[in-house]
Amino acid sequence: MMEWGSVHSRRFVLPAESGFDTVNGLADDVGAGKVRDASPVAVAGLIREVTWRLSPSNFLHYGLDAPTHRSYVQVTGSEDEAVAEFSGIVSEYLDVADDDALISAADAARTVDERREALIVLGMGAPLTVDTRFASRLDEGLHDNAESVREGALYGAAYALWPPLMTSVRRMAADDPAEAIRRQAQALTDWLHENSAQS
Repeated sequence: MMEWGSVHSRRFVLPAESGFDTVNGLADDVGAGKVRDASPVAVAGLIREVTWRLSPSNFLHYGLDAPTHRSYVQVTGSEDEAVAEFSGIVSEYLDVADDDALISAADAARTVDERREALIVLGMGAPLTVDTRFASRLDEGLHDNAESVREGALYGAAYALWPPLMTSVRRMAADDPAEAIRRQAQALTDWLHENSAQS
């Protein structure tokens, strides 16, 4: 998880054709200095994580997701107003996917592979607070017959981290027919338990 300040924006999903160079161009344009470039990243799910300092207490983060090779950006800092201001600049400059686009992509996915990727990206770009349009699609994916789709929904739930999804995640940890998914779901529930105990 990206932790650079107590306030963070949602993740803004970049268009499939955009990536690091686009975000690096934005950082150059606003005079942000790079303070971290990690590849590979120790955190599960990310191939690369790059951070730039936007101001003394605000940061721009770029993440490259391993399962989908899709990119996202996030703004963190110490003040709500500053993070919101920088988030507006970032989302406009980078032409990020809006909620309707993310939901439409999930609904349009037909093959197992398409559905898996769409659910991961749906969770990646989910709002900070529970949105039933996102949550219902992710929860449906957690109960899908196809193992690959369930795995994608689990990745998406791990990005969103919404409590309403955790009931299904705990069920997966206990009785999903696929051992790999049981392990992944248990790892997520353990991580949530550990972090809630520390907060």
